[in-house]
Amino acid sequence: YIPDFYCAEARVAIEVDGGVHLRPSVKRRDKHKDTVLASHGVLVVRLTNEMVQYRVYKALTIIRNVVLQRLGQLRRASDRVG
Repeated sequence: YIPDFYCAEARVAIEVDGGVHLRPSVKRRDKHKDTVLASHGVLVVRLTNEMVQYRVYKALTIIRNVVLQRLGQLRRASDRVG
């Protein structure tokens, strides 16, 4: 799967979803995609097109917070292993 955006260091995928993602068949496909990515250690964050277009600051804040939190989690896990 290829996400809309990906931060390799934080292992975070960002998906920007339009109205088509409200369809049951697309929701099932998205859930499967999220599960597959999670099985590879990737956290998926889903944002709506509307948020990205009209509330960009909020979207960027969410992405920033998730990436920073995830980096902290990965560093702590790495410290425990190494």
